[in-house]
Amino acid sequence: YGLGGVSQGSEIDNKIFKSIAVLYLDNLSSDPEDENISTALTSSITTAFSRLGIFDVKPRTDVLKFKNKVTTAEEINSVLGVDAYIDGSLIRSPNSDKYIANIVLVDAQGGKNLWAKEFKKTSSDILNIPNIIVKEVTQFLSGDVVANIAPIYDAHQKSADETLPLLGQGINLLDSGDYSKSLTVFDSILVKEPDNRLAVFSKGQALEGLTEYQKAISIYKK
Repeated sequence: YGLGGVSQGSEIDNKIFKSIAVLYLDNLSSDPEDENISTALTSSITTAFSRLGIFDVKPRTDVLKFKNKVTTAEEINSVLGVDAYIDGSLIRSPNSDKYIANIVLVDAQGGKNLWAKEFKKTSSDILNIPNIIVKEVTQFLSGDVVANIAPIYDAHQKSADETLPLLGQGINLLDSGDYSKSLTVFDSILVKEPDNRLAVFSKGQALEGLTEYQKAISIYKK
């Protein structure tokens, strides 16, 4: 994902961006655990946009069909019906806890890169990425300045290097339809971090998959 060719100026000044999708970030590392981290980071970005309430954000389940698939802006626009989408990749430096994430915002109608950024983070501060993306992309697309976004992980961010792979594992199990195993993973997270919003929401989705709708509703109300 190159950082060049970013569009600026009059060609997008008159466009109104109301909807957005966050595609699964490509894991470019060979370690399977990094696939879990990539998935968790993708879901964290989606959740951050959703909580902002400015854009119509496509849910993860709608975007799943594009995971690990080469696609075009035209296809994404046709299937998802969004104005723009986030795409990118994540790779870990060999034998270290340092990650490089290349993130790009694409005009779904024209296929042009609108915004792009490279992040270099360790496993303990990788969760700073979603809020930075949301702030910069929102200001770029709508002109709104986002002062503060409540962190998804609150006080638990220090344990991100332990929690993030588990979240990704649970979400990947959820995506594969293994709801019972995913529920076990989310429960293990919530024992230590009962206020982890992404784990709470994902647990609700797992319960829905198991057709335990009343339990899911009670989870969503927390």
